[in-house]
Amino acid sequence: MKRTHLTVLGLLAAAACTEKPAPVSVEALPGPPAVGMLVSQDYVPTPAGWFHRSCIHEVPDNARIATRSRVVTRRDGSTYQVPACTHPSYRTRPVVSRSGGEQPPPVASGWIESASDYLVGSNRYSLLMAKWTVPAAPVGGYSAYQVYYTFPGFQSSEYINQPVLSYGYSGSYWEIASWHCNDGSNCYHSTLRAVTVGDTLFGKVASSNCEDGECDWMIQTWDLTSDVQTVLWDNDTEDYWWSTGGAVEVYNLTSCSQFPAAGVFYNWVVLFDTAQQVTPNWATDIQQGVSPSCGYAVSTTPSSVSLYHSVQPPPALDNWIYVQAPTYTAEPSGGYPPYSYLWEVCALDCEGGERAPIAGGARPNTVVHGWQYLSSQQQVYWTTSGWNLRSTVTDAQSQQAQAEYHVP
Repeated sequence: MKRTHLTVLGLLAAAACTEKPAPVSVEALPGPPAVGMLVSQDYVPTPAGWFHRSCIHEVPDNARIATRSRVVTRRDGSTYQVPACTHPSYRTRPVVSRSGGEQPPPVASGWIESASDYLVGSNRYSLLMAKWTVPAAPVGGYSAYQVYYTFPGFQSSEYINQPVLSYGYSGSYWEIASWHCNDGSNCYHSTLRAVTVGDTLFGKVASSNCEDGECDWMIQTWDLTSDVQTVLWDNDTEDYWWSTGGAVEVYNLTSCSQFPAAGVFYNWVVLFDTAQQVTPNWATDIQQGVSPSCGYAVSTTPSSVSLYHSVQPPPALDNWIYVQAPTYTAEPSGGYPPYSYLWEVCALDCEGGERAPIAGGARPNTVVHGWQYLSSQQQVYWTTSGWNLRSTVTDAQSQQAQAEYHVP
């Protein structure tokens, strides 16, 4: 049973103290041209970088792409061929090499924050799964070519497979799609599906039928709440050796209000190589010198990635009572849903003391010794500063999931 206490300072310290695995080897690639020039030349920001509009292809759900021949096979067996891309692409995701490591290219738009890991030698990944929740919609308005992407995924030296949640790609709303893109060539995605704030998403990237260095890859993006999914199959290299448990990629955002409040939080992140489940040693990356600067921070466990931004400052106080009470939400990771929640409060002697029921919804009226029951909801509001508030999450098999919040 593992208990993790998180505070804002602890999150920032965790991000700062996480070291990247060594060694690091980085290709020298130029950044993209200025946005105005890209837009004038009909380029579009995708979750794999800037691609010319003629090189981006939406294919029907469950269609299969033969990456090298560019032949798309529909579910009914009919086929068509995608034309060769005749325009360069401009990469804004981390640059990776087989000798290890990664480094974001020096651009303001692109991967703002992420957690990644890689396999050494000739080992490669065969399966990634993750869950996350559709965040609140950004309160700031979006215009053309402003996009927010977030996803887990696999990457090789050329290709990237990713189940993607986006805001701004088609309009000012959240939508999901499965993407497969190739540097300097075509970029494919499955049918775009709108999703709702608060929905639970499931992403999966899985290989099968591997032979002579190639595999069939399924990229699945599934809204578990509405039971809507969008799936893409592609046949390409089996050499996917680099993974991200969660990344935030943005284009041309100019205000922190254009980010969803608090961030995006991945849980139940599962990785397999070709033989067994592997435990990632996540390296956290935060792009430096980005404008706007929105309090980016990353924290991880082996099965979760929390990507923070636009975290609001503490509410104002009036005699130790919040003028506007903040709300806290327990975000579970690991285990098996449904989850149950136990919120507790403590003012003194928090290492001991008996738990006793407390009347009322927001705060007790007397000083509390030891941890005592407050609520069994996933989300609570809290009015008193200077006290401790925590939530322990338990899964359907009565095992403690990897989520506990300890708020001063």
